[in-house]
Amino acid sequence: MTSHMNEQYHGVAAARHDYLSNIGTVITLRLEALTRNELVRKILSIFPVFKKHNRINELKWFSISMLLAVVNFLTLFIYIRGQVVAGEVIMIGSLMALYQYTERFQNVFFDFAWKYDKLVRLNTDLHSTDHIFESYNALVKHEKNVSRPRDWETIDITGLNFHYDDDQHQTSPLKDVAVSL
Repeated sequence: MTSHMNEQYHGVAAARHDYLSNIGTVITLRLEALTRNELVRKILSIFPVFKKHNRINELKWFSISMLLAVVNFLTLFIYIRGQVVAGEVIMIGSLMALYQYTERFQNVFFDFAWKYDKLVRLNTDLHSTDHIFESYNALVKHEKNVSRPRDWETIDITGLNFHYDDDQHQTSPLKDVAVSL
């Protein structure tokens, strides 16, 4: 008997979920052109900031790459010049070891810079949620004053009205919507 009741409850829950999802789908389909235009507008509004950020980022990495290439060149040039001025033979093995050392230094520097950049981005992402926690804390403070019955089983929401204007400026209303959970 319990399994039969459980199956029926699952059927009710599935139907409720299906109906609520369908309401969202119908509203989204009716607002398709408006939604698309709003999304395109938001994407285009962030593009100048994105473009500026990418230019600065590419300039930064180009400058660092050129600086490290100059350091690499100067290190090898100073070694070769020192050997020539001293009248000694330039040993290819020593030159290659020095080159590989400077190459490893560059790789370590790039890895460190990449990880630091990633850490800064993660920190920014983490702090972008601060307003959500602040809003939640404000809500929880207000919620403490609300008394709820301990034995409630259903919640009824009635009398909801919603309207919007589509691209042709035609009003599409939803009137007296009721939801019972």
